[in-house]
Amino acid sequence: MQIAYVGGPAGSRLAVRLDAQHSWMAVDELVDGVVTIGGVLGRPDEVRERLVAADPAGALGAGDDLVTGCLDPGATVVAAGLNFHSHLAELGAAMPSEPFCFPKNASALAPPRSRLVLPLEVSEMIDYEVELAIVLGASVRDASESEAAAAIGGFSVANDVSARDFQVVEGGWVDWIKAKGLDGFLPLGPAVTVADAHFDVGAARLRCWVGDELRQDEAVADMIFSPAALVAYVSRGLTLRAGDVVLSGTPGGIGHSRTPPVYLAPGDVVRCAIDGIGEIRTEMS
Repeated sequence: MQIAYVGGPAGSRLAVRLDAQHSWMAVDELVDGVVTIGGVLGRPDEVRERLVAADPAGALGAGDDLVTGCLDPGATVVAAGLNFHSHLAELGAAMPSEPFCFPKNASALAPPRSRLVLPLEVSEMIDYEVELAIVLGASVRDASESEAAAAIGGFSVANDVSARDFQVVEGGWVDWIKAKGLDGFLPLGPAVTVADAHFDVGAARLRCWVGDELRQDEAVADMIFSPAALVAYVSRGLTLRAGDVVLSGTPGGIGHSRTPPVYLAPGDVVRCAIDGIGEIRTEMS
């Protein structure tokens, strides 16, 4: 089952569908009192049961183009870095003993089909990073890995767009606001795929194309710290709520590591996809 905010004649509505081949149905037509993605993730079995039994005449239509977003208002987004073996290898970085994390700004959020006006007056070293978005289905704080695993409600696809010149500063302080948090630097979607017996995230692959060129292609299993380990780490002293998001870090293949480095330019189209979840598409201008 997938969850997203979907556009229609009456504006954006919280909706669910069984999979990408089915139409979206408004959640308020299925269950009472559920108004957020986090709310659906807290009652997934009930929502699925009612969705299967629902009359499809009330469907909003199929297609990811209808999705306006898949992040609840006010949700926290925390991203991990240096969390794939292949990414460490291309950077020549040492194996981390703990996850390394940073926040993504709310204004960075962009829908799954979007256009990013490259802020070239700020940075000319803008890069892509396909990532697994881990969505909480329950609140946790100071969680063990088993508690964190039980609190994971679903998954989505993210592009952790990055301004490398603010991130790679020899002998200086990294400016994470500019490096990771500029407007439009977090395309996310196309929906939240519920974590249940119908979806095995451990068997999935992450892929990223720039134009027709496949730049990143790696298994989720290449992660150094698992989704549960990341959630447990982020929850130390910090309450994560249903609907909050933790990003997985990116695999090898970033533009900054090519020889010579290749950064995004107007006209580039970046597609990020994860098996069983879907694909997001961002056009650079």
